[in-house]
Amino acid sequence: MQSSWPSLTGQAILIVDDHDDTRELLQAILTTYGAQVMTAASVRDARILLDQSRPDILITDLAMPGEDGFSLMEHCRHHAKPELRALPIVALTAYGTPQVEERVLAAGFDAYLAKPVEPRQVGDVVRDLILRKSSSAL
Repeated sequence: MQSSWPSLTGQAILIVDDHDDTRELLQAILTTYGAQVMTAASVRDARILLDQSRPDILITDLAMPGEDGFSLMEHCRHHAKPELRALPIVALTAYGTPQVEERVLAAGFDAYLAKPVEPRQVGDVVRDLILRKSSSAL
């Protein structure tokens, strides 16, 4: 890892995607940057993890069978726990168009990543959200 790459040491990140390879790739990228990573294969599993832990960032695929990433984002944004309502959430999608990015940001996501992801971009997006979150807490 290059020293100019983002350090995510001590940050807890939850990745939600129904594809094993995507979860494994994101986990490998983020652990390389020092993050502690949890993964879930469905919105249902993610809700269980969110009840048991407090991630600093949530990265969720938008298109999943059953409930999708929009549903998970809405669950967090309307949750009784303030820390879940304020949780930075990154939308992950295979549809990398400006219109999709506009739609997900307007819906309430904090950031957007298009597949296939670039390792540096993943680290930069997560780092920027953490910096934004910590500066708003001041």
